[in-house]
Formats: sequence, C-alpha cells, structure tokens
Amino acid sequence: MLPQRIKQLRLENNLSQQAIAQKLNLTQQAIAKWEGGDSKPDSDNINELARLFGVTTDYLLGLEEFSQKKEPLEKEALKLAITLEKMGLIDPAKDLAPQIEILLKFIERNKDFIVELSKKHD
Repeated sequence: MLPQRIKQLRLENNLSQQAIAQKLNLTQQAIAKWEGGDSKPDSDNINELARLFGVTTDYLLGLEEFSQKKEPLEKEALKLAITLEKMGLIDPAKDLAPQIEILLKFIERNKDFIVELSKKHD
C-alpha cells in the first residue's frame, strides 16, 4: 500500500520523483525504489512525506482508507508568512529566516500562555 500511496500523492501534487528527492535531501533513485516497493522509507521520511503531501502517516501507510487532508507544509508556511506580514510581525523585504527564528523563540518561551489563550478562543 505504501508504494502506491507515495506515487498517487506525488502525482496528485504534480511532483516528480526528483522534486520529492530534493525536498527530502535524497536521490531520485531512492524515491523510485519506494514507489517500486524495492525499499521502504524510514520513519523520519514517512513523517516528512506525510507533511509534504498534507496527509496523516496512517493514510500514507494504508492504515486509513480515506485521506484526512491537511494543508501541505509549503501552503501552511505560506499562509503563516502572509498572516505574520499582515500583523506587522515580519517584513517580507528582509531575510525571513532571522525573523522567524525570533518568533519561534518567543513562542517556545511563551507556549503555556499561548496554549491557554487558544483554549479560551475555542
């Protein structure tokens, strides 16, 4: 089931084996072996594939019949960047990496407060 799901999701997302390989820092041959059933991705790569395709690992592994589609990671990152820009928290004209690093540190230091605040809005 895993080889078919990888290929199906890759094609649905209009990605080549080479594109997947680049995103995972692997070779195109590794992706071809996964799709051909000649080898299996390790757990880290299964998690990365699920994030990339916006599905659960259970769906990818064939443990769920239907995909519980989530936003692919790149779309989530783009939405976050747009939201942060609108809030004035980042400046897209500048390098985003240092800005995002600062935000991540802020979130890490204040995660308990953020969790409590999000519970109040549910």
